[in-house]
Amino acid sequence: MGPRETVVRASPEAVWAVLSDPFRYDDWVVGTREIREADETWPAVGSRLHHTVGVPPLLVHDVTEVLESEPQRRLVLQAKLRPAGVLKVDIRLRPEGANTRVQMQEHVVGGPLRLTGPLGDVGAQARMEVGLRRLRRLVER
Repeated sequence: MGPRETVVRASPEAVWAVLSDPFRYDDWVVGTREIREADETWPAVGSRLHHTVGVPPLLVHDVTEVLESEPQRRLVLQAKLRPAGVLKVDIRLRPEGANTRVQMQEHVVGGPLRLTGPLGDVGAQARMEVGLRRLRRLVER
């Protein structure tokens, strides 16, 4: 599945400030209902945030971990949504003048979500588009 992207009218530092605040993830990550707790070292490699996903009464408590972190440039996350699956999410920031191009790509790396094929790809693309739009709005406020 290909990446999705948007241009944010702000610097990479401003975008990174939102990505660096684990308690903002439920404001822009589609399906995340609540961030229950997060490591103080977020977004350092190995740090984790504990989230709740889904819609009542089907709520799941799980965790997202930082796999790679390059401040103002790149953040790679492993988001667990068990029992449905595990996602690897790659977020890249690239300055464009006074703006930032934000690119997001996700891959299912485990669980039954791997079996959804093209239908799952369509849902993931739509979810990434909405998430990027929400992130852009948060940063541009």
